[in-house]
Amino acid sequence: AEIELAFGPQVVIRSDARLALRTLESSYRRLGLVFNGDPDEAWFGEPQAIADRMFPYLELGFTHFVAGLPAPHDLETVDGLIEVRQLLAHA
Repeated sequence: AEIELAFGPQVVIRSDARLALRTLESSYRRLGLVFNGDPDEAWFGEPQAIADRMFPYLELGFTHFVAGLPAPHDLETVDGLIEVRQLLAHA
């Protein structure tokens, strides 16, 4: 009862899932990495898609989400996370 559950994949949010994927892949390339498509490694897409991915974790009792933001950190994803939070508050 004293342990707080947290989770946190890499996250890139855009208004279009394809643009989010391209942004994620570009961020990885800048770091000399390749995104292998593993859906548990990184979440990308529109705010609603990210909220949909988060919801099952909330149902399981997770209370903290630590978004991994691949470099360079972008304000569009940060703004998208605000929208995700609002979507989850109304769920």
